[in-house]
Amino acid sequence: MLYKVDQLSRNLCTIRGNKPFAACYVSSPGLRPSGKEEIILAIAGDPIPATLKVLLVDDVTLVRKALRRLLEADQSFQVCGEASNGMEALRMAHELQPDVVVIDLSMPVMNGLDATRELRRTFPAIRVLMVTENDSEHVMKAARDAGVHGYLAKSLASNLREAIHALHEHKEYFRSSPANR
Repeated sequence: MLYKVDQLSRNLCTIRGNKPFAACYVSSPGLRPSGKEEIILAIAGDPIPATLKVLLVDDVTLVRKALRRLLEADQSFQVCGEASNGMEALRMAHELQPDVVVIDLSMPVMNGLDATRELRRTFPAIRVLMVTENDSEHVMKAARDAGVHGYLAKSLASNLREAIHALHEHKEYFRSSPANR
């Protein structure tokens, strides 16, 4: 059983104080819509849900916001940051250590292919999912060659959560739009 405790009701910790806690996760107030710090406590023996940290990288703000809304509808994801180009993504990956980077192909400063190569070289544990509008077999092959673990056409963005879960389980996930198959 999980208990969420905001700063105003920390007394739950003392009410349940006689039970051993297996884990305590504190989320930053800046990452919560409420602006409050949250503490999630798991009683020993209870399953602890995994929250996947995701970094979104796309030069179009509207696309990043749409992807964020899609992910935040599922509590198993935490969007830990957003970047508008590959250089920002590399800096933020170093700072935030995400589990998965969702990256676009065409961006200014540094494109998604070059950023993926550098991410894979510098942060081999981070999984990379390319989500692009430039959907073709040629682009998918270039993305594979760059080292992505997954590829998703933006027209199939409704599969984003499924794709990220697959990558987190160390599976590949490659889906192009039906028109390009």
